[in-house]
Amino acid sequence: MTVKSKTDADADAGTEPELGSESNDEFALLRGREEEHDIKFRTLTWCKATLLLFAEYVYLAILALPWSFSVLGWGIGLLVQIGIGLITSHTSYILWKYMMRHPHARNVAEIVCELVPS
Repeated sequence: MTVKSKTDADADAGTEPELGSESNDEFALLRGREEEHDIKFRTLTWCKATLLLFAEYVYLAILALPWSFSVLGWGIGLLVQIGIGLITSHTSYILWKYMMRHPHARNVAEIVCELVPS
């Protein structure tokens, strides 16, 4: 499958590489096409992605609190918030203990592979 972003003469001359070829992958083609544009879309680094996801989760939690208290009321709302906080703390403690015993497990997939043998 040839992606033709230039004229047919350029594509026939072999200047446009195919998708999935060994020399150029799909992302290299997309990156090459983006260089001639003023707006750069693929600028998200791991650090920016981490900050974006962290901000999203924090903001969603902050915006959900007033609604949850309006539905549950102050008494039950506080009990639910404290309960969720305790469950989260206990889960974090269990994961911390597991990671201290098994430092070779680096992510959730490795933990699952170790806990559920095939």
